[in-house]
Amino acid sequence: MAELLVWCNDSDENIYVKSALAHLWFVAIHPYDDGNGRIARAITDYLLSSVSKKTFKFYSFSTAVNSDRKGYYDILDRTTNLFRNREYDFTAWIVWHLKTLNHAMEMALASIEVVIDKTKFWDRCRDKGLNIRQVKVLSKMLEKGKEGFEGGINTKKYMAISKTSRATAIRDIAELVAYDCLVQIKGSAGRNIRYEILLTK
Repeated sequence: MAELLVWCNDSDENIYVKSALAHLWFVAIHPYDDGNGRIARAITDYLLSSVSKKTFKFYSFSTAVNSDRKGYYDILDRTTNLFRNREYDFTAWIVWHLKTLNHAMEMALASIEVVIDKTKFWDRCRDKGLNIRQVKVLSKMLEKGKEGFEGGINTKKYMAISKTSRATAIRDIAELVAYDCLVQIKGSAGRNIRYEILLTK
């Protein structure tokens, strides 16, 4: 363990490869009965944070690992099980680690883009005189995203969220469309008409 700490602090290895090897090294030592994986991922995040010399970074390796836990445990087993890795070849682990790190950065960029889009949306719609019901529904749709509101929103969903009557829901939706806050989903019409957030105009 002492050797690992010295190596983490003093090694001039490429930081991305270094974070991968430090992660693997700690897991191999397995100093605790529980929580070794979480601590190893924390070590990875700590080492990666030193790249920019800043106190924070916008991506999280741990979050990316949690999105593919099966792949994480599979590659760990293949690498640390010496019956399956008699040559002590860590190449596959390093490659997986780098791909997961790249995925973490992509996830972070996507999250930042969502925040920017939401901010621009409210900047555009905040002066439209929206009522409390409309703000509540739009906030819920933005919070859930397209995945949470697959197929968009219709009058029935609007009524359920805003706790209002059908007539009021229809009027509110018509106003939101006129304000360019909502847009009708192509192909939907009549009783099946649905709407989605118009993030950018």
